[in-house]
Amino acid sequence: MKSILLTCVIILIVFKISANDTIVYQREGLFEPALVENTFFYHSLRPPMRPYSHVVRKIGTESNLIPYRHVAGSPNDPNLAFNWHITTNTVYSYDVMTRSHIDRRMGLTVRIVYREFESRDSVKVSHEPPQRIIESKVNVMPVTVYFSEIRDAFKGHHENIENAINKFYDYLNFDIYFDGSDSFLNFYMRDKDAFYIWEAPLPEGRSWDTDWHLKRAYASPHYDPEFIPRTHNQFYDSTKTHHNAITDTLFFDGHFKVLEQGGEKYIVNREHAIIYHMGEKEITPIGRVLVTEDYPKIQGKPLFIEDRDHNRLIFFAPIKWADTDLPKPNTFYMKEEEMREYFKYVMD
Repeated sequence: MKSILLTCVIILIVFKISANDTIVYQREGLFEPALVENTFFYHSLRPPMRPYSHVVRKIGTESNLIPYRHVAGSPNDPNLAFNWHITTNTVYSYDVMTRSHIDRRMGLTVRIVYREFESRDSVKVSHEPPQRIIESKVNVMPVTVYFSEIRDAFKGHHENIENAINKFYDYLNFDIYFDGSDSFLNFYMRDKDAFYIWEAPLPEGRSWDTDWHLKRAYASPHYDPEFIPRTHNQFYDSTKTHHNAITDTLFFDGHFKVLEQGGEKYIVNREHAIIYHMGEKEITPIGRVLVTEDYPKIQGKPLFIEDRDHNRLIFFAPIKWADTDLPKPNTFYMKEEEMREYFKYVMD
């Protein structure tokens, strides 16, 4: 028994320091998000040893430091996005657990995971005893109820439930944001014709539950008021839904990332490289990153970077802006030669 335990520990250590950093999952899109803050560079990895968690990697931008790796959440499904957010050294991500019956998908359970970024670099991890990871988790109840409505509509007909849920998987995407000024979690969710902002206070201690409510929803012109997951969902409030708020059909395709700058919220579509402004009543395309096949890569991956140190978004291709008076984020087109110098320690 001891030898088996020791073997598992060794496997975990090797996994954390030498996992494949450039594995590409389905529907990832043209590029992925990364972060620069306090001269550290953060980006996510997808270890190939499923069902292990995803990893957020941290490395210095001004010196050749040994990387840190933080075990984060895991969607366990290559068709679903993995997103993460960092506030004051706490990593927020989520676990997506597939509910099944006789190998049929019956829905999803989503759980937000958060804890302080790991304090040991990869070398220390390989030489010191394993740490017990203590994390806080919160169930995203609106998502659980979303799928329970589908199951209730097809009681006993498992094949019909699976067919319905498989259709919804093509549209579903999630992201997360925590605002330290008001201690509220924001969980963003997109389905076939609407975009939701679910909000809940961050609970004290390691609670699994908190009080979720719908902060706002944006509907497309093809919004279906009889859509089963919404009709009896106790968390959904149709009075907080803005209709005809998303007219760009490409918004509902591919993964997305929500970013904040200067008090404004923006959404980057990772499939089509379109940048949207999130207003009070509508979500509007304001620009497009002209991504091509030769888009420069960092650690083998095409990225766009939220640079909090300089309050800008870094792209490695030019942006074509729409003719609009809506706010635009502060962006910087960094050419490949400059990228290789600016991120030289990250790229080693």
